[in-house]
Amino acid sequence: MSETGSVRPKGAVIAMGLLFLAVGMIPVLAMLGILPHGNAPSDPAPNWIGWAIGLMFGGGGVVIIIKGIAGGYDQTSGALPDTAPIFLRAIHDLLTVAIMCALAAVFTWVAFGPGARHFTVSGGDSSGGFATQTSGSGDILGRIAFGIGSIIFWCVTFFGTVSILRRWRR
Repeated sequence: MSETGSVRPKGAVIAMGLLFLAVGMIPVLAMLGILPHGNAPSDPAPNWIGWAIGLMFGGGGVVIIIKGIAGGYDQTSGALPDTAPIFLRAIHDLLTVAIMCALAAVFTWVAFGPGARHFTVSGGDSSGGFATQTSGSGDILGRIAFGIGSIIFWCVTFFGTVSILRRWRR
């Protein structure tokens, strides 16, 4: 059992899930043409990026709501309790894999996709900082950072999926 104060009330968990679901609906509604979105020539991002971002936030909201409904809101393992209905566990696990794939795909596109990228390099210490728009080198550094991130996310996706599949085989 968790310590007192560390267990979140079921309603608060579901409310947080609804908030994430609402945020995820913004790019989905933009992709459907209900909300305006800019895909100007200066913005080379393909439409699937908007769908992926909507999936990440909206799907994350659904996963949080399922955890609240199934009583897994006080677990730290990420898995639903064994007492949760099988259809909720299936939706939870499928969405979890889809979110991981979408995150890895977006990072991969930013790192290796066509078109220019515009990154800002910033740094500083506790007394202040600086931010500067760089020409060329910031784009390379940004692509390298996102490339490293994409490799990490694809590894997490692979091992997370293997872990989920092993749990289903039990």
